[in-house]
Amino acid sequence: MGLVFGLGAYFYVLCCAVVVPLLMFGAGRFKLVAWQLGVASLTLSVIGDNIGNHAISRREIPRVAFVFWALGILSSSPAPIYLLLSPLTPRRRYIAGAVIAAVAIALSLGLKKITG
Repeated sequence: MGLVFGLGAYFYVLCCAVVVPLLMFGAGRFKLVAWQLGVASLTLSVIGDNIGNHAISRREIPRVAFVFWALGILSSSPAPIYLLLSPLTPRRRYIAGAVIAAVAIALSLGLKKITG
């Protein structure tokens, strides 16, 4: 049974790292909206599957949603970070990079705290 969950997690991260950035690059002007919608749809599909299989209770839904949303954001983040930083001047890139790094650290710490 653990192999099934491991493969599911592998393919979730693979979809977040490959499919979501491809969708985002094809989205035109709304690249960041497409990025968030792609991650949110993957997260909602995981929650829907878990609810359908009675694997989680109603109390656990927000926790599972945050974990999968954060995993999706962190694993697919190189493409939107590139799009955000490429038009900036070097000084602004450093500032924006520091803010992005702080958000990534906060998400990572939140994942650690929730997942134990």
